Amino acid sequence: MYADEVDMLNMALFGVTSKQWRIANPNAEGNLRDTANIEQLVISSNMESINSVLIHQGLKQSERLIQLNKVAITQMKSLLQHAGLKRLKYITTENRPNGQLLILFRKIKLTAYNTNCNY
Repeated sequence: MYADEVDMLNMALFGVTSKQWRIANPNAEGNLRDTANIEQLVISSNMESINSVLIHQGLKQSERLIQLNKVAITQMKSLLQHAGLKRLKYITTENRPNGQLLILFRKIKLTAYNTNCNY
């Protein structure tokens, strides 16, 4: 059951299952999520939460896949347009004992310098 949910989440976000990705990338180290960028990791975490709500609402997996794919597209567009994301630096992901994925970021201080000095 859990593997089916992970594959459904991968399909909604990446367009492939873990098995399909592994076949297409036989020499890659790690798994599909290990190759994800910051935006994909943020969306993946959000989708896990949303999927839980949709399950609680009684939606079938096929219906959840459609909804989660729409969420993934909307969130990716939003994240790619949001300048504040550039101030975050991805540090690491960590699988928690309860199965949740913890994504760690560090805020980067961006400093603008005024080069027009009038003495």
